[in-house]
Amino acid sequence: VYGFSIIHRPGEDPELREFGNVPEYSQNEETFFPSETKEHLIDVFESEDMVHVLAEFPEVEKEDLLLQATAQHLEIKVLGLSGYSEDVELPVRVNPESAKASYKNGVLEVTFRRSAEEKPVEIKVN
Repeated sequence: VYGFSIIHRPGEDPELREFGNVPEYSQNEETFFPSETKEHLIDVFESEDMVHVLAEFPEVEKEDLLLQATAQHLEIKVLGLSGYSEDVELPVRVNPESAKASYKNGVLEVTFRRSAEEKPVEIKVN
């Protein structure tokens, strides 16, 4: 599986994120062999009031997932995967105490409410 997501924020260049489970190949003289490094699929997207993080961990038990969040980062640790740890930068500030996480069929979903200062406020012109 291979894919990409494009994030385009006003006033910024588009950000391209690739993901997939296509093995990386290393070159050793004349032979090619797949790298042992497995990259987990992680996608982050925003809605009006929320930030959503989706991550694929197909061979992990729910009890082995450890999550910690700050206003701008989500750290995902997986016990038993050689100390696997991923620091996910969030696109906007969130309220970490609003986090809700679920894990089903190998997919971790974490949702956060945006911080109040990040929500757009309509300003009326007099």
